[in-house]
Amino acid sequence: MRIVILLAVLIFLGLYSSCGAPESNERRLPEASRSGYVLAPKEGEVLMTKSKRGAITIKVSPKTGSSELAMGTQRLSPGSKIPVHVHYTADEILFIHRGSGHGRVGDSVAELQEGSTMFVPAGVWHGVENSDEVMELLWYVTPGGLDEFFRDLDSATVAGTQKLTPEEVEEIAHKHGDSYKPPSALTVEARGGAAHQPSTSRGYVLKYGEGEDTSPAGDGSYITKASPRTGTQGAVMFYDEETAGETSGIHYHTKADEFFYVLEGRGTIMIGDQETLIEAGDTIVVLVGEDHRITSSDDDPLRIVYLLDKPGLEEQFRLKLDRTKMTLDEFNKIVEKFGTVYKSFE
Repeated sequence: MRIVILLAVLIFLGLYSSCGAPESNERRLPEASRSGYVLAPKEGEVLMTKSKRGAITIKVSPKTGSSELAMGTQRLSPGSKIPVHVHYTADEILFIHRGSGHGRVGDSVAELQEGSTMFVPAGVWHGVENSDEVMELLWYVTPGGLDEFFRDLDSATVAGTQKLTPEEVEEIAHKHGDSYKPPSALTVEARGGAAHQPSTSRGYVLKYGEGEDTSPAGDGSYITKASPRTGTQGAVMFYDEETAGETSGIHYHTKADEFFYVLEGRGTIMIGDQETLIEAGDTIVVLVGEDHRITSSDDDPLRIVYLLDKPGLEEQFRLKLDRTKMTLDEFNKIVEKFGTVYKSFE
């Protein structure tokens, strides 16, 4: 009798294993691999959930396959701040998705609005003060490392029974090449003065619509927000407005990983042979050498910001090529030297 029962249990377990355990509907942050992925707004590695400033979600890091960059989102509670701090070896770019406030870059404080871009070169003190509404922002850091600071800070906060002291925060920051002990004169509240224009030393803040217009028609649909020309160590960031039904065409980059964030609208992203629906708040990661195509829906324009961890694409855009007047071969002969190869315009 025992043998019969044991056989029945084994058969049941075998069938269960072959069918697979029930899967969660939640897409999780992928482990490190050289393939791209798409994350919905609430997906990723969520940290600092008990922080009064607001939670941080890591979307991209070396743990998920990026060799040069860390990227994530942060929700700042009304009236909260990102204290003035410095990254000694990494550039940082902040993009304000929603909300308003003030941002310090070096010795200048500027107003931040929805659509503002804040570029902070390595070694420049900076911080953000939120208004009385929730602020949602994107952060990009090259090279990566800020993600590990957030993980260590989160672990220390969860493990501790009391709020971390400034000395404890500074100890964690120092481990990752950062500091939260600025000169006393540098506070976000010290208003006054206009933001610096793009330079190779001090960083800057750009409002919505500002930057280098690299769209073929000169209509502001493609704007370069940051590049080596404006002081980055290599990363380039763009703002892009795709009209309804517009497609990028199938292409790949030979040197750079590419990271998209959907601000508004709907569409699809093809990575390799897989096509995925995308909408506002989604993060898209396309790694070097992967075929991809982004297409806006027939009903909605698509607004996105995206960043490549190595330069080249900005130089291609500066040529303002009109591919409708060129064959695929003619176009590729020009753009291949900038690290892009097209397989189709459709």
